[in-house]
Amino acid sequence: MNSPSQHQIALTYSQHSIITSRVTIPKQAPFYVQRTRLMSRFLDENRAKVTLIAASAGFGKTTLAAEWARIHADEVAWLSLDISDNHLVRFWLSVHAAIQRIASSFLSRLDLFLQSVRDGSVETAISLLLNELYSLPSAITLIVDDYHTITNQSVHESMGFFIGHLPDHVKLVILSRTLPPLSLSRLRVQQELLELSNDDLRFTFEEINELQSQSLRDQLTPEELLLLEQKTEGWVAGLILAFLSFSEKQDRTAYMNTFSGNSRNIFDYLLDEVLSRQSTEVQNFLLVTSLLNSFSPSLAAAVMDQSGAEKQLQEVEEARLFIVPLDDTRSWFRYHHLFAEMLKTRLSKKMSSAEIVNLHRRAAIWYDQEGLALEAIQHAFEAKDYVLSASCMDRHFNSIIKNGDESILLDLLDMLPIKNMIVHPDLFYFQAGSMAVSGRTDDAKRFLHKVERFMEEEFYIPEKEQAAVQMRLDLYRASIAFYQGDVDTFVELLDQNREGIERFSSIVKVVNVGEALLFRGPIGFGGRLKKMAYLSAKVSTSEERRALIHFALQGHGFIFLSDLFYEWNRLDDASVQVEKVLVMCNSSEQVSVWVPGVILQSKILNALGHIEEAAVVLRMAIKDLKQHHSPRWERLLEAAHIRILLSQGLVNSGDEWLAKSHISTTDKPNVTREYEQITLARILMARQAFNEAIPWLNKLLSEARRTDRMGSQIEILLLLAVSYEILSKNSQAFEALEQALKLAEPEGYIRIFLDEGVPLTRLLQRYLSERSTTSDVDYVHQLLQSYQLEPLYNDTSKAMRTSDSSIAFHFTKRELELMFFIVEGLSNDEIASRLFLSPGTVKRYIHNIYQKLDVKNRVQAVSKIREHQLL
Repeated sequence: MNSPSQHQIALTYSQHSIITSRVTIPKQAPFYVQRTRLMSRFLDENRAKVTLIAASAGFGKTTLAAEWARIHADEVAWLSLDISDNHLVRFWLSVHAAIQRIASSFLSRLDLFLQSVRDGSVETAISLLLNELYSLPSAITLIVDDYHTITNQSVHESMGFFIGHLPDHVKLVILSRTLPPLSLSRLRVQQELLELSNDDLRFTFEEINELQSQSLRDQLTPEELLLLEQKTEGWVAGLILAFLSFSEKQDRTAYMNTFSGNSRNIFDYLLDEVLSRQSTEVQNFLLVTSLLNSFSPSLAAAVMDQSGAEKQLQEVEEARLFIVPLDDTRSWFRYHHLFAEMLKTRLSKKMSSAEIVNLHRRAAIWYDQEGLALEAIQHAFEAKDYVLSASCMDRHFNSIIKNGDESILLDLLDMLPIKNMIVHPDLFYFQAGSMAVSGRTDDAKRFLHKVERFMEEEFYIPEKEQAAVQMRLDLYRASIAFYQGDVDTFVELLDQNREGIERFSSIVKVVNVGEALLFRGPIGFGGRLKKMAYLSAKVSTSEERRALIHFALQGHGFIFLSDLFYEWNRLDDASVQVEKVLVMCNSSEQVSVWVPGVILQSKILNALGHIEEAAVVLRMAIKDLKQHHSPRWERLLEAAHIRILLSQGLVNSGDEWLAKSHISTTDKPNVTREYEQITLARILMARQAFNEAIPWLNKLLSEARRTDRMGSQIEILLLLAVSYEILSKNSQAFEALEQALKLAEPEGYIRIFLDEGVPLTRLLQRYLSERSTTSDVDYVHQLLQSYQLEPLYNDTSKAMRTSDSSIAFHFTKRELELMFFIVEGLSNDEIASRLFLSPGTVKRYIHNIYQKLDVKNRVQAVSKIREHQLL
């Protein structure tokens, strides 16, 4: 390292931070004119929730906002964006850093934020941030500068979500050269949006006069000033550059007459005039360093490959050549954006492509040595040095993933030639695996085919390594086959590569990225039960194959089977499989298996009529999960608990959860939040708010169809059918029901209908009587017969009455089994072993038993069991 500041910057990047200057309010510009007429709109305490200043480059957006921010420094969080923020995680980490600068305890558990993003729910992560904002003791304003650098649609969508749920005491100011693609119409209608544009920011004649008094010794005449106003149209950057040029001109009137009326031409012409007056050495310094987004003297010296950079930098500062210091120690700098653009254009004309490539290579090497991986990789790409790019990605692979920059890495890998990627297995497997998991299975197949063809035709692999490489490719092909629903190919490839599974197990292991109901996502083929059953049948033909599949699916395999049995209404079989999962997994490890297992267990209990027990299972799981800080999975458990409460008629049970989760019908439907968003629909239906629920359900249905989630489509259609039926819209109710039946019958769905209870039963009976000629008559009869059997499940608990008729105990069969072992004196672990349950499940059962017996410990429990002869 060359200086403490550089060491600090490298360290902050590795700790999810950003250069301090980017979260610091900019200093006052050298030529500063107070914009009183605009400041008055900013200073209004009742100003709009969101202020958007969208104007062309050089109109003074940043200067205006910074002027207001300096007055309110203690309550302003400032963020200057750059190109690195054009990735979802980076953007919100930068927002977090900006707010934390004025509220040091803000979102202190940054790991929870990152984990939520990695779990697949950006909205959950932003909800954490919003909840922290709600808890801030005083008002703050977040100012986001240079928003035009953001082109990533995911960032725009997440920003829209953020704006939609912004607390009242938090104001947002967005500065951008372009109109951002954010949905702001609602804010306009509610008069919560203040917009400023080029026309608002143009300098008036009086402001131009004030600017020249600071810039010129010899003042322009009123006529000359008026001509300048007409030529520049009040464009402040053009005015400043013009005044710099006028200071050197003797015949200013003649000089002004040569101006073009086009602002961009003025800008280009004046910049050439400024640049041409510098010495050859300074011009070279300016041109070379313009290809760096920011630079230090050390970096400048490395790129120029010569000493004296500090002296030249001092000359540039003294000449006020549009250079901006980025920290208080003046160790890092950048150029004014407009000046930098001109310099880059000139650089491309003054130097050959080979010379510019060499400059980028030197920058890449410097950044790599300083530990700034992404910057190094980007400059290596600019240098077309793909060997260096790939090497840097490989060496910094773990830190890039740890810092939440997976999306940046994937973008870079898309640009990396195959011959450079294939020699770094981690990069190759990460690329192919990410395609498969994200649903881009066709892309993944094409990618693997391309790699194979390249290896056969152009790339030499040592003979001793060829077998291992082929195994890896086959395992990736197996993963892709699974996500595509090609069961035969999946099983065949696993059978052929048993050695490979043992050697390269991580390649084929299936991952749940955030599904509450596992079978509805890629792991369950979108809810295609027959395909799930076919895979189960293929697996059951061989014990060795069964072991292979369960190794690949991990605990997901048992959830997979339990989901299948549950939807076919085989509750006993479903219960056996889910118990296996809860024995294997816990909340601290394999949470992506454990949470769907707990939710499924609660659904089974609820289906059996043990509603309170189902709720207790979820409450205890939520309490357990809080210790391990997994907010994404915690929200899913909370949503499941809300569904139980709604089924008990507790209409207002979801209010607090909705406020904390920041879910509303103005959000964009999103697969990663589907379970929660359908829960919102259920809350609205419970409140009889069908005018909100129905449009929202239709949005969710469109997204479920787009993403090919059959199970979700059926649930949403049933909710729509019930909603329409309550509103006496019979034809629409029947139409939605008919669509659901058409999807569900071939797959054998039963439970998804039964879980909707009496309202859907009534609708099915009416549907059968009024549309008795439809092809689904037999299926509807089957569903109604299953409804008639439902009370049998509600009687599986054993009611016992003592000689005192006022005392009654109700226990499930499982609880009676545990009571027997409690009386026998077995420990929790021994009971768990005997019944093939997890210790956590045993603990929950015993907690329920204590509540029903109204006791606090085992001694009291045994005494009461014996006293009332309960066994």
